[in-house]
Amino acid sequence: MLTLTVTGQPTSRYDTTWTFTLTNTGDQTVTTQPLDSQLCGLVPLSASTLAPGQSVTAECSSTVTESTIGTGMGMILQNVSETAYDSLGQPYSATASVRVVAPQ
Repeated sequence: MLTLTVTGQPTSRYDTTWTFTLTNTGDQTVTTQPLDSQLCGLVPLSASTLAPGQSVTAECSSTVTESTIGTGMGMILQNVSETAYDSLGQPYSATASVRVVAPQ
């Protein structure tokens, strides 16, 4: 019922701008919650509800340390999740992950 995608664009070795897209692929309107991002924390969405077929995009920026990049073998990992609810309180969840190369 939900799809979630994430992309990352490094702006320096340690800083990345992340873009998230949440789409309601189901047939019922859902109430959204802030996205839960591993690197940014809770990311608010501009739409509190999504009708069937509707999408919403959000962005955040994160800063990591050299040890994070070293542990990831030169990559920065971002995990994100969302749980939205239909009018009966039924939860629908989606997750997404992406790794981006940390510039030298």
